[in-house]
Amino acid sequence: MQVTSGLMGRIHDSISNVSNRMREIGLATKEQSSTVEEIARRMEESAGEVSQNAVATQQLASTLQEVNRTASDLARVSETMTIAMAKFRI
Repeated sequence: MQVTSGLMGRIHDSISNVSNRMREIGLATKEQSSTVEEIARRMEESAGEVSQNAVATQQLASTLQEVNRTASDLARVSETMTIAMAKFRI
């Protein structure tokens, strides 16, 4: 009877250990899942920011092209005016 009781105690202890380990694994799994969700959320935010930066870069490039065209136009007007003013004498 004592042998059976001792074995039952060891079985109970083993079951308790397995149960504790399963609980720890469950908690670790939840924690990992939460971390993965956070990483995914931050990746989506980063992708959105990259997209916004790309749009802003394209707009800046377009603006710079327009400024370049305007500067060229002004240079031509200035040259034309310089030629026209050269005809006058003071």
